[in-house]
Amino acid sequence: MNVMKMGKRILMQSVRPVVEKKKSVFFMKNSTRNHHLIHKMRRPRRGLIFLVSFLTYLLGIFPSLIYALPTNGSVQAGTATINQVSDSRLNISQSSDKSIIDWSSFSIAGGEHVNFQVPSAASVTLNRVTGNDPSSIFGKLTSNGNLMLINRNGILFGNGAEIDVHGLVATTSDISNTNFMNGQYNFNISPEFSNTITNRGTITASEGGLVAFVAPGVQNTGIISARLGKVSLAAGNTFTLDLYGDQLVNLGVDSQVMQSVTGFNGEQLTSLVSNSGNIFADGGTVAMDVRSAQGLIDNVINMSGYIQAQSITEKNGSIYLTGDSNGLVSVSGAIDASGLGTDETGGIVHILGNRVGLYDYARIDVSGDAGGGLVLVGGDYQGLGSIPTAVENYVGPNVSIFADAVTGGNGGRTIFWADRRTDFFGTIRSRGGRLFGDGGFAEVSGKEELYFSGSVDTTAANGKSGTLLLDPDYITISGGSGTASASAASSFTTYENILESVASTTNIDMVATSSITLNNSLTFAQTSGQSVTFTATNGNISFTDTSDTIETSGGSIVMSAGGTLSVGAMDTNGGDITLTGTDFALLGALNARGGTLTILGGSGETIGLDGTTASTTASTVSTICNGSACGLTLIQSELSGITAAKLVIGDSSSGNMYIDGVTLSHISGGVTLNSSGSNGSVEFGTSASTLKLVTVNAGNGITVNGDLTIKLSATFNADSDVNGTGTFTMASGKALTSEDNASITIAADDVDISGTISSGTGSTTIAVSDGGTVGLGGTSGNMSISGAELANITAGTLNIGNSATGNITVDGISAANSNNVTTLNLTTASASSVNFSSNASTFHALGVSSGNGITQNVNITTSGVATLDADSNDDGSGDYSNTAGAFSTGGRTLSITANDFGLSGAINTGTGATTLLVSDGGSIGLGSTSGNMTITGSELGNITAGTLTIGDSTAGAITVNGITSANSTNITTVDLNSPSIAFSTGDSTFKGLTATANTGAITGAAALTVAGTSTFTTSASNQSITLSSTSNDFTSAVSFNTTGSSANTTLVTNSAIILGASTIGGDHSVTVGGTSKTMTISGAQDVGGAITLQSSGDLTLTSSLSSSSSSDSAISLTSTGGGIFDGDSDGSTDIEAVNGRLVAVSNGGFGTSANPIETTLSSIDLTNSSTGDINIYELDGIEISSLTQNVDGEDITVSYFGSLSGRDLATFPDGSLGTMTFTQRQPAPVSVADQILEGSGKSVSDVSVESTVQLAKTVESDVIQMTLQKSGSGNKALASLDSGGSMSSYVTDIFSDPHVLVEFSSDLKEINAGFSGLENFGGKTVEEAQVAKREPALRPESKVSKSLFQKNKSAAKQVLWQKMVRKVAAKKSGKKKAGEKTSKKSLVGGNSDTNKNQRNKSSNLTPVSGARPFERGSIPVQQRSFR
Repeated sequence: MNVMKMGKRILMQSVRPVVEKKKSVFFMKNSTRNHHLIHKMRRPRRGLIFLVSFLTYLLGIFPSLIYALPTNGSVQAGTATINQVSDSRLNISQSSDKSIIDWSSFSIAGGEHVNFQVPSAASVTLNRVTGNDPSSIFGKLTSNGNLMLINRNGILFGNGAEIDVHGLVATTSDISNTNFMNGQYNFNISPEFSNTITNRGTITASEGGLVAFVAPGVQNTGIISARLGKVSLAAGNTFTLDLYGDQLVNLGVDSQVMQSVTGFNGEQLTSLVSNSGNIFADGGTVAMDVRSAQGLIDNVINMSGYIQAQSITEKNGSIYLTGDSNGLVSVSGAIDASGLGTDETGGIVHILGNRVGLYDYARIDVSGDAGGGLVLVGGDYQGLGSIPTAVENYVGPNVSIFADAVTGGNGGRTIFWADRRTDFFGTIRSRGGRLFGDGGFAEVSGKEELYFSGSVDTTAANGKSGTLLLDPDYITISGGSGTASASAASSFTTYENILESVASTTNIDMVATSSITLNNSLTFAQTSGQSVTFTATNGNISFTDTSDTIETSGGSIVMSAGGTLSVGAMDTNGGDITLTGTDFALLGALNARGGTLTILGGSGETIGLDGTTASTTASTVSTICNGSACGLTLIQSELSGITAAKLVIGDSSSGNMYIDGVTLSHISGGVTLNSSGSNGSVEFGTSASTLKLVTVNAGNGITVNGDLTIKLSATFNADSDVNGTGTFTMASGKALTSEDNASITIAADDVDISGTISSGTGSTTIAVSDGGTVGLGGTSGNMSISGAELANITAGTLNIGNSATGNITVDGISAANSNNVTTLNLTTASASSVNFSSNASTFHALGVSSGNGITQNVNITTSGVATLDADSNDDGSGDYSNTAGAFSTGGRTLSITANDFGLSGAINTGTGATTLLVSDGGSIGLGSTSGNMTITGSELGNITAGTLTIGDSTAGAITVNGITSANSTNITTVDLNSPSIAFSTGDSTFKGLTATANTGAITGAAALTVAGTSTFTTSASNQSITLSSTSNDFTSAVSFNTTGSSANTTLVTNSAIILGASTIGGDHSVTVGGTSKTMTISGAQDVGGAITLQSSGDLTLTSSLSSSSSSDSAISLTSTGGGIFDGDSDGSTDIEAVNGRLVAVSNGGFGTSANPIETTLSSIDLTNSSTGDINIYELDGIEISSLTQNVDGEDITVSYFGSLSGRDLATFPDGSLGTMTFTQRQPAPVSVADQILEGSGKSVSDVSVESTVQLAKTVESDVIQMTLQKSGSGNKALASLDSGGSMSSYVTDIFSDPHVLVEFSSDLKEINAGFSGLENFGGKTVEEAQVAKREPALRPESKVSKSLFQKNKSAAKQVLWQKMVRKVAAKKSGKKKAGEKTSKKSLVGGNSDTNKNQRNKSSNLTPVSGARPFERGSIPVQQRSFR
């Protein structure tokens, strides 16, 4: 028998015992064969109730013994076919998206299978049981769509049941067919009885699917899975369902369960919704909801099992346990909404109800790899918001809540709230990530009562620690150890040990609705970035003992009271201190060390800083606040007890502030005073005050009625709310003084400067606060500064206006007005302008920065530098316009930047520089041509300057057209600078000219006439310079500079030319036409390509020509009407083409015999006609390609150092009487003192100071024996010639290669200090330190020897060994420009074709000017490496 108790009704079905094989079983007849009606019966007896319960129990154990496929299916809507294919298999095929099937019964026994086949996963089949039997499902139920099963009698998914569907809704509530077919899933038909839906089997929904059980009682002891979907267990009578939206079940307002609920075991349910099984909805949502009548049941939700809704990739899981305003929500199992996959964050858990309890080993986990999630137990932050709040909240001692960030990110938020009382004994862990991130936030609050003895960890390995908020009504902190407690008086007492212990792992935030009392000193472990906060919302914060101290290890201390703060000492060891109250009693020293100390009053409260040293009690009756008592008063003794890097008093909500006679120079980082509300003002009283690094903010003005001294800097903002009502007033006879030339900044709607303001040589800035206009001098604006007020300001730099300021007008500033300001800067906003009008003005130095133009209608005089920028935002809208008057700088520089330039007046910088720049990178037209900036010839004529610079690297191209001498007569040098420069159709005249093209070329088709020097430069690679007009006329030197092998220069003129120093990457071509027009090379021409110079007169080289070209025409010189001459006599190179050829055509000679042309050439092709010799002094070897002297009787003279080839190509006219001379020069001798000793790196002169060497010489044939003696040894020989000692006589051949033998003549004064210790052999002493005495080896009586002696006397200073001479020369340079030419540029002792090239016959010894034998005696010589 299967009997279910439902109130007073009994559902019965005929059951008969069947005996088979001596085994008794219970068989339920199929209702199609034996259907029984419902009978109204009497209340059953206790025995019958027991029997029913027992039979139900048996059904749960042996479900396979019953055959119970759904019966009497009838399609009510939609299209579906019901097909029972066997006793254990029923198939339903649905072709419509929705269908309704009514069944007499809907049960599935073990081994049976019911399958629904629908068009899609979105399709829905509503199955309604119209009979009186509950549904008992022990077999398989499957569908590829959504199933809804309605049975007001209850539904049991028994042990072994397997449900596999896209979605499942099981409920005892009913819905109308119309609502269902219209997709309005409003189950608003309540069941007649309070029955139960129970799951003991396995229910699986497809990904994203829904499993929802809604009944007066819901139990899960089995397994429910809905990955990325929703699982809802709800106790209620009516509900709505958004199947295709958020899939949430919303219990109706009239859904309360009004009567007790009986489970399938026949016992009354102790919880309306319970889960002791397992629910999985990763990436989805699990919800347990209850609506019940008050007092119906104690536990409305009991979660003792396991719920998992972990995060999947970016989709977090959510778990909601929501009781209503009645009963207890109990959790003793595990709730897991963590997200531990890479980059996943934790999910959300809400446990809400009238009463909430976490018991036993309950565990909640919302930790995440990239950040912790959210846990709300009993309510949200401080009970605020729309989240329902609990009355009571309990967390047991073994309960754990985890909201950690694992790898990175911040810890999560965990909040435990109760409107009346919270008992917390558990553990919260909300730590920051291992690699980065801050700790999380934890709140444990009972609005009236709080017990807290748990532990909280919000630390962060690489971030800031999180915060623990404790939020009762009253807080008392006592010393020593104890157990935190609450009382009926709504107070919370905690102890020093509890707070200090928790402080080691989290920030602490204690918020009391009323007051906080500290009965003991506290030492917290908070370090930098951590904090301890005490807040008494409506009451006071006080220290019972004023000698108590609160100390941190660098963490901040925050105290905020709705009443009074009466505090003792505080020491944060560098952390900040913030104190807020309606009044203060600072009874101990406040030491923030390197931190900031902030003092705030109540909203709108007046604050007084009184310089009196009266007692603290007296401070409360201070009347400095405009003659009245201040709301909050701090006296000097209290202020002096503050140690901090910075002190802040007041904020934007403060009322008026009064300062009188206060000294605050001990605060290292300065003081900020705020009264910045719209009605707040700051007033300095008549007593002098001293402030350091002060910032004063007021919404309604700042008044200085007494002397005020500032140190380091001061900022006064008299209109901090920018409403145009704040004036800065400096009282007459009073001084605002910067003690150390520090800066002063004033922002105000207006200023009234009757007293003085002085920043010494520092800067003072005055800006209009609301972007208004400024009138300076005899004109007005939103801010007006008269000439007399300007005279009251002393500053190195005075800045008036800023980038937000409106128009500035200047009128009649006299020298007396501006005398105390070294530099005046005027600045406006981008749409504003500066206008000098009506009356002349005088300044020292002047700077103007305007976004929309500068207009000058009067004389402006400066004695210093002037810088004007008429288009400061470079938008092309700001022009400089001087319609009348002169701008004079007294010889100092003037710079003007503008979009365009108009000058009807004058600019006069004397010999100083003037610069004109185009602001927006536009082009510049100079003369009779236009550009973005146009400077006409007449405008140029109105400028007087030493140098006028036009353009820079940011400008566009410059075009010059028709500048007359009258236009440029007042400018010494015009300097053009732009990407490219063109001298176009009209000829132009300048005194001096510099042209620099930064990215392009310089071209000149029109003639240039320049009296002074000219320089043309292209900065970019391979950009050329071309000046092609034959009418070019350069009186002084012209220089060119280019880079890149294609960067050529071309200059054509019919006037004489002087070429200044030039560096040219490509070819260099200069042509001087006309008649007898000379060309002078006054500066070195360093050319990468070929050089081509042609003149109609003489071509004179006073500096060098150098070409890197290797071509046969590397250098081409042509003088059609003159010669080619060396203009200097210093012996330096005139023409150099080391790898190339010189091609020269001269009609007046090539050099002179007295001053030949010095060359370093690979080869030469030279022709001379008309007149003059050819004189070449080649500094190396040379190849003659052609050397033609066409002038009869004129000579060819070539002196060279290295080799000579092509001599036969040197020719005279037939029958010429000229002389041809080729002379090879020898290396100049190296002086003895300068010769370097091999292996030592030292010269003889150096070594002679360190040691001396004596040389004993015995002339025997051609052999010399030597003995060395060390200086300082008492003149004792180290080894005698005949001693046979270890150092025998050193014998060497004087003609062998390594040796240099030196002889001194008697008149040589070779200074070597080391020679003073020399001694001749045989007891003869050196008579002079410089010269050793000689004894002749050959008697002068011998005619031959006498003659030889006399013959060689003049050569006594020379080095005699030819091989060493060559070696020394090679060290100088192998084949380099050999030695300097002599003053007569003649070969001394060299080989000449005129003396037949005769050489000395000795193979070893070749004298420079002869040779003679040495005389007997000892002489000093250079020591070499003797072998």
